[in-house]
Amino acid sequence: MNSGFVRFHIGILVVAILLIGCNKKGPDYFQGYVEGEYLYIASSAKGELKILFVTKGQTVNQDEPLFQLDPNPEVLQIEELNQRIQQAESKLADVGKGSRPSEIAAIVARLNKPSPPQAAGYLP
Repeated sequence: MNSGFVRFHIGILVVAILLIGCNKKGPDYFQGYVEGEYLYIASSAKGELKILFVTKGQTVNQDEPLFQLDPNPEVLQIEELNQRIQQAESKLADVGKGSRPSEIAAIVARLNKPSPPQAAGYLP
């Protein structure tokens, strides 16, 4: 009878310990350290950075935008090329006009000027 009494109390003690352990809330943190990989993110296309959506050390989710490049990087190049075309067209128009009358007269006078007598063995 004595051994049944001891078993009964040990059983109640085990059940009480289990129930107390089930009700206890665990900590909201864990002790230790975490290993991670550093990722170096870069765009596959060149361009000017317009908007940066994240900061250093910020946690991001998959498919979340990190930055935005200038959506029209070629616009400046196109404008520059158009200006070059306009410059070339204006130069072509100037060449097509010819020289001023005073310049033409000087060139004609130089061509009509008699050349000096040719010395033996001297060719201009």
